[in-house]
Amino acid sequence: MIIGPGCLEGECPSPAPLRSEINRALLVAVGLQPWSFRGEPVGWATPGLLPFFESQLDLDESGLAAREQRLRQAASVVGLTGWRDERQRLIGASGQVIFGDDGRPVALERSLFRPLGLLAQSVQLNARAPAGSYWVARRSHQKAIDPGLWDSCVAGGLPSNETPDQSIQREAREEAGIHGFAPESLRLWGMVRVARMVEDLLHIERVWVYEWNAPSDWQPRPEDDEVMAVDCWSRADVRAAWSEGRFNHEAAAGLLAPVSSIDGARHSSQPA
Repeated sequence: MIIGPGCLEGECPSPAPLRSEINRALLVAVGLQPWSFRGEPVGWATPGLLPFFESQLDLDESGLAAREQRLRQAASVVGLTGWRDERQRLIGASGQVIFGDDGRPVALERSLFRPLGLLAQSVQLNARAPAGSYWVARRSHQKAIDPGLWDSCVAGGLPSNETPDQSIQREAREEAGIHGFAPESLRLWGMVRVARMVEDLLHIERVWVYEWNAPSDWQPRPEDDEVMAVDCWSRADVRAAWSEGRFNHEAAAGLLAPVSSIDGARHSSQPA
């Protein structure tokens, strides 16, 4: 497991970029191939998708769009399931969002991020109960990723059309019934970056971790069907469940990693 702070220049108040490294030799050994966008490394393609690159491992906007369309048409053939019609921003090796010719961020279908080894982004809310434990939620068995596992109180992918602050507000409403936060009650802890192999795919995710001190009489009230149970756990409970494979990996990182060690982590966020 690789858990490390991923607060990168231009994305948070930290004056010095922090990175978690990926073992390139290991990825090559399992058949993944690095690919680039306009010369900047962005991902690692799984062997099953390499034919769609047609030996062109450095793409421009039109090339990326054409391959995305082909992959959508052949999704069932290459084992891609759960096409979401939700897009996330393309991020380069520098940690910066990549922009297209029109000045807008380049984005790609979310379900392609693992098969293409791209850095995905998500938001997470650690809702702390007055006794010092944390509210956690159990994922529905209908979820495509990690069904039935325990998770943070609120978590979700960061769409290309939202800032982290906007996304956490929406997710909090949908997954916990929080209709707005009191002024200054929500703060950005910092970020963690997690990299791991999921079967033969590379999963890399940068999690924007928010902290909220929940009122004593509050408990989550999910407004969608993505959560089937809620409970209050200590960090020791979370660690034990994670070690037993019962807790979502990225959510555990956001609760257990030493986020407070990131410079500037307790300042207000300035999302890219």
